Amino acid sequence: MALVGVAEDQSEAEVWQSALRAVRIPSLVKNRNPLGYLQADVPFSSYNYEVWVPRSALRRARRVLSPSLKPHQGRRAKPLTRAFAVVWLLNGPLWYAVGAMAVTGAILVGVVAVILDAIS
Repeated sequence: MALVGVAEDQSEAEVWQSALRAVRIPSLVKNRNPLGYLQADVPFSSYNYEVWVPRSALRRARRVLSPSLKPHQGRRAKPLTRAFAVVWLLNGPLWYAVGAMAVTGAILVGVVAVILDAIS
């Protein structure tokens, strides 16, 4: 397998894969961002979708994709971004649990107050 290029985002990688499929070149799109599944909530670096083809079809694939290939190798996730993502992953469920407990506690206090009011 040989790397053809690094796409800017998932949609561009899918367009490249469709173009390669149209000329019958098998391809593989690989997301090298380990936090890629959190794109909506965590800041992520772009240029993380690698498009791979068989080495025997590399020249043909580059000719098909030549208008949209970029000369850069892409950017890796910065350490600060990774640290923020890890903190977010750890704190997100915690804050959700605290919020759920607060709401549950408020409901229980309200129910107890209604029961005590009904008894007296």
